[in-house]
Parts: sequence; structure tokens; C-alpha cells
Amino acid sequence: MKTNDLFRRYWREVLLSLTLALPWLSLVVLGSVWLWQRGLGWVWSLAAAMLGLLAWPLSRSVRQGAKAEARLALTDRAEPSRGWNPGEQEAWTAVLKIADRKSGVLSALCRQAKVWLGI
Repeated sequence: MKTNDLFRRYWREVLLSLTLALPWLSLVVLGSVWLWQRGLGWVWSLAAAMLGLLAWPLSRSVRQGAKAEARLALTDRAEPSRGWNPGEQEAWTAVLKIADRKSGVLSALCRQAKVWLGI
């Protein structure tokens, strides 16, 4: 699909996204100007950097917990069938390793976005 076709098809979703995002973006711009005028930009930058550094290990922990919960929920469906030959079982093990390395929903959304944009 071309970009024009996508826009014609999803114009309401684009408009909704802009309607929701523009107030927040203007808040970021105006807040940055206010911080700069008061000389507090460096305080905000330091706090943002610290929060970013704290969020990184937390996101890894959440991702690992989600993978463990998914494996527990799948139970026997995550294991290879007893009727599979050794090659099929090895392939399934490789699939599970790939699934563990990927970030799940985010990587699937990124792949889908690339397809939509024709990248």
C-alpha cells in the first residue's frame, strides 16, 4: 500500500493521534522554555537521565517476568510434541531461543510498521 492509501484508510486514527499528542508536545516545548528561562534545564536533564538509568534494569526485569509468565501459561504447548523427530524438536528449541531474545510485542509492531511503510 502506498502512503496516500494508508492515510485515506486511517485518517480518523491519525487525527485522533494528533488530537491526543499535540497538547502533550506543546507542554514539552513550553515547559522546556520555562525551564530554560529559570535556569533549571540542567536540573531537569539530570533528573531525566537518572530516571532513564533506573528504567533500563526495570524494563529488563519486567520483560523477563513476562516471558516466564507466558511460558507458565503455555505449559505443555511450549514444549515440543512427543511425536516429533529430533530435527523437529531442535527446530522448536531454536524457535524458543529466538522468542526469548526478541522483545515480543514491540518487535512485532516494528516489523508491521516497516511493512506498512514499505521499508
